[in-house]
Amino acid sequence: LRALAKAVRAGQRFIGNYFQLKNDIADIVTSAEEPWLPIGTSQSAFYGNFNGDGKTVSGTFHLSDKDGTKLGFFGYARAPISNLTVEGAITYRGTIASVSSLVIAVGGIVGETSASRITNCTHKGSMTAENAVFTDRLRMGGIVGRSTASVSGCTQSDGMLSANIPQ
Repeated sequence: LRALAKAVRAGQRFIGNYFQLKNDIADIVTSAEEPWLPIGTSQSAFYGNFNGDGKTVSGTFHLSDKDGTKLGFFGYARAPISNLTVEGAITYRGTIASVSSLVIAVGGIVGETSASRITNCTHKGSMTAENAVFTDRLRMGGIVGRSTASVSGCTQSDGMLSANIPQ
């Protein structure tokens, strides 16, 4: 998955390519120092078709806006994503001090998506935004942070959404 994220960031769009998980992926461990690298950014979106095939990716997922402003298992996707479960706590740690028009989108499956379909996906776990300086520009959701796409048959469970705003 890291190789896929790096390839998308390097400019590979994967238009017409189909990805399917064959097995569960367990015990992914990230930290504030070594955060999860989302698949796709606002500058280089993921365009492939991703089918989780009912499999689960589990672990702890730390996200940093140093890796972009669209954050989740997928960062920014313009592609179908289906049948995927992401299980584990997701923590976004804000580092941006001042950008007036910036919108940060954080989701359990995908940070931001457009022109796509998100179907039968689940996020199990809590979601937390720490040091969320721009709360008026923070979009956070259990499945999708920000979307103009079709989202159906998806669930968020076993946790809550919370934000820690610095004073």
